[in-house]
Amino acid sequence: MSSPRRWPAWLPWILGALIPILLGIWVRLYPLTHHVTSDAYDKSTLLVLNRVRMAVTAQVERQYPQLPPEQKERIIQNLFQEMVRKDNAKIRKAFDTLGQNMAQADGKDKHYLLASDSYYYLDLTERILTDGSPGKIKGSQYFNDRMLAPVGYWEPQTWHPYIGAWVHRVVSRFSPGTDLMTNVGFTPLILFPLVIAAFLLGCWACGHHWFPGSIAATFMAMAPIYLKRSSYGWYDNDTYSILFPLLGMAWLIAAVGRRDRKTAGIFLTLCALTLALYTQFWYGWWFILGIMAIGLVAIGIVRKMTGHLQWRAPLFTTGGLLLILGVFLLLFYGPRHSIDILFFAWGELNKFILPKLRDWPDLFIMVGELHNGSLLETIRQSGGWIFFVGGLWPLVWAFRGLLRKEPPSDRSVLLGTFLLVTFILSLGAQRFSLLCLPALGLLFSETLQVLWAQRSLWAERFKAPPRTATVLIVSGSLILTAFSVAHGRGSVAKNLNTIFNSAWDRALSRIEQETPTESIINAWWAPGHFIKAIAKRGVLFDGASIRGDIAYWLTQAYLSPDEDKAVD
Repeated sequence: MSSPRRWPAWLPWILGALIPILLGIWVRLYPLTHHVTSDAYDKSTLLVLNRVRMAVTAQVERQYPQLPPEQKERIIQNLFQEMVRKDNAKIRKAFDTLGQNMAQADGKDKHYLLASDSYYYLDLTERILTDGSPGKIKGSQYFNDRMLAPVGYWEPQTWHPYIGAWVHRVVSRFSPGTDLMTNVGFTPLILFPLVIAAFLLGCWACGHHWFPGSIAATFMAMAPIYLKRSSYGWYDNDTYSILFPLLGMAWLIAAVGRRDRKTAGIFLTLCALTLALYTQFWYGWWFILGIMAIGLVAIGIVRKMTGHLQWRAPLFTTGGLLLILGVFLLLFYGPRHSIDILFFAWGELNKFILPKLRDWPDLFIMVGELHNGSLLETIRQSGGWIFFVGGLWPLVWAFRGLLRKEPPSDRSVLLGTFLLVTFILSLGAQRFSLLCLPALGLLFSETLQVLWAQRSLWAERFKAPPRTATVLIVSGSLILTAFSVAHGRGSVAKNLNTIFNSAWDRALSRIEQETPTESIINAWWAPGHFIKAIAKRGVLFDGASIRGDIAYWLTQAYLSPDEDKAVD
């Protein structure tokens, strides 16, 4: 008699990955399929608001025909503002619907990139496609002649604009004739499946079943802060701040959890390689290395407290990680530039975690995403209460066991350290709530794994068939996931705020056509990337070269009541 056919062990993981990938891409396509950013949106806004005001005016005329015109106007204005505030979601939907219809009728709709930094990378990507590089390259840096004009600026080189250039070439094969701005907008969507794969790798390293991992991945994918920074058009480097920490933590958890030294060494090497690759995408990579080192030391301390004989092993693991990472950095950059990379990364990190008095105004305090985040707002941005409480539960259980001298798992200590540090940092700067997601997602998967593993025990306790418990857990998980997807879909419409529009496009295109190529545009730092990418002109400073001294004198010129003094 032949044995029943068994599916390959990896197949369920592939199927489990499809759920968050398909749902995540569907929600992230919202800016492309629903959000109108052309002149049609401006026209639709005026038409909808005009219709609302006409309806309010007609209502007031019917109810108060005898009132003087001045009183009628005050009532109309108050009712109009109240209606716009009360029915904000409905009115915004009317903007989008009418704008899409008008754009389709005109056939001239253009999708712009989101945020300011996207245009920084757009400019570099266009240079790569045209000249083969973003500028003159020296070691790990390139020279940007349009930054801090007319002097120029040496900026660390990253791989992100090269990936955007590759995405442009791929999309152009399937859709010939589409412009660069439209094509590079797909970059976060193409990177998104890699993030889900890295998350499920972390679930595998933690010993989780594929189903809890798939549900947890979907919850993480729907976190508002992640949705905002990985939707179509967000051509920035935020995705790598989830991808590489997830990969690094997965390899590190796998290394710590292996008794075989050879296998553990392989996983530790993969972790070091992941961090070395991370240096090519974000200057704050040292922050993740620091969390890993603190987590390994914390494992040693916890082991010592609970009488574990191998309490020194995590300390040796820390040393091994630093040593292997140093070797990779030397291979990537060479001795001289490896030191430059270390010092530059430390300097960038200090700007955010060690604020200090400055001789000139600190322009970082004016960046909205770096403002302090409240506890409730950080929880909301990180995925909501279900995701947050579900992620905290394994840590509460581990702490309860520690009080009873029961050693928690090494992965709980590592993930708990990661979550604690990143959550504290996110309270100081809203943007960094994105860094909470890798640890929070894996801890949420841990909670679901416990529920999944105990389904048979629950069935026995309530004297129900084992399959009944499985059906209930699967059904409950899918219902909660549906709520998470609906919440994520709604958050995209609320959180996305396109600051570049057709008015900017027309003005900057005109500057490119009607000014000498060596012109320098005097502007505030926020539109600096727009000017470099669209007008192809140099700027005094921008979001990547924020200088308080330049900002001070430029502000004095703008606010001066005397034109001659402003020129001086």
